[in-house]
Amino acid sequence: MTRKLSRYSLGKRREERSMPPNEFPGKKHRTIREKLILAGAASAIIYCAVSLGRTIYQTGAYEDKLQQAKTAKDVAIVQHREVAREHEQLQDPDYLTGVARRDYRYSKPGEIVFILKDEGKQIKGFEQANSEEEAAQSEEE
Repeated sequence: MTRKLSRYSLGKRREERSMPPNEFPGKKHRTIREKLILAGAASAIIYCAVSLGRTIYQTGAYEDKLQQAKTAKDVAIVQHREVAREHEQLQDPDYLTGVARRDYRYSKPGEIVFILKDEGKQIKGFEQANSEEEAAQSEEE
């Protein structure tokens, strides 16, 4: 039986080769080429892991931005509805008349305006008018 020689064995059996003192007899001796391939594979795995981690982190950041944008959109929709409702009210002449009477104390010619106190408190803006009326009433008496 003839034994085929490989470039690693150089014609000697494993037991006959001289082994470094820290290597066990059953351990496979790796060549430089195998070590380079393993180092390249390890580098590729580390690169992929770092890229995956970065992508996951960026996805979380984009999800936060998306949630903020959705919240801003909801707020804008509510504001739009309020502005649209106010716009419709401003087109109504009865509403405008009520606002002018309530906020700016407008009245029709010949109309008498009564100023009422609200639960013991005077309505804002009428203090001066009330004090002038009371002064006029005290002068008449």
